Amino acid sequence: MTPEQWLSTQIKEKGIKQTFIAEKAGIPEKRLSATLTGRRKIKVDEFVSVCLVTGIDPLKCPVHAPDSVR
Repeated sequence: MTPEQWLSTQIKEKGIKQTFIAEKAGIPEKRLSATLTGRRKIKVDEFVSVCLVTGIDPLKCPVHAPDSVR
């Protein structure tokens, strides 16, 4: 599971709207949507911002290293 998939699942479970998250995290809504649907990789600062806004613990995200690093 990628960090984007994990974050999307966590957000769905909490029932938080993407529009709310985007506004509070300072991320354009289209960029957040593209990230959460897997069309774009999330940047570290965006990941942290989304976690802070939603109350999601970023340390619970499963680590996903590219095959080239394994």
